Amino acid sequence: MNEEIINSNEEEKELKIYYLKNNFLPQMLSGGFLLFLSLIALSIHIIAGILFLIIGMFVLFASVSYYNNNSPQIILNKKGIQMADSILMEWKDVSAVSIQESYDRQRSVYLVYFYKNEKVQIKISNLEYSPEFIKSKVDWFRNENF
Repeated sequence: MNEEIINSNEEEKELKIYYLKNNFLPQMLSGGFLLFLSLIALSIHIIAGILFLIIGMFVLFASVSYYNNNSPQIILNKKGIQMADSILMEWKDVSAVSIQESYDRQRSVYLVYFYKNEKVQIKISNLEYSPEFIKSKVDWFRNENF
């Protein structure tokens, strides 16, 4: 990861954090495998074949969309924090920043904070940097403004 390079540059003006794209190939292979199964299933049972076809197409579409998303998911700078497609939340209005984990079907990690007394949760387990690194950068940018 690029964490060491960014960590050494304490004069940084802005940090853009993107999706982690190393799991693209397994997702694509899963979608392709489901499409292959749909061809076999269509000859045995039409409904099962159509079901595999729909799920396989969904998995392929979702993985290609995910891979082609080149916009930053989180932007940190001296003014505040901004998520993809949202407003800039100024540091003066952000409080109680923490990392929380959730275990449903898989482990998910969230950056949790309050913005103007409303809870905000951002899933950070699928981003290019570790949750601990993201939290440290949030703290660093916040502390630079107080």
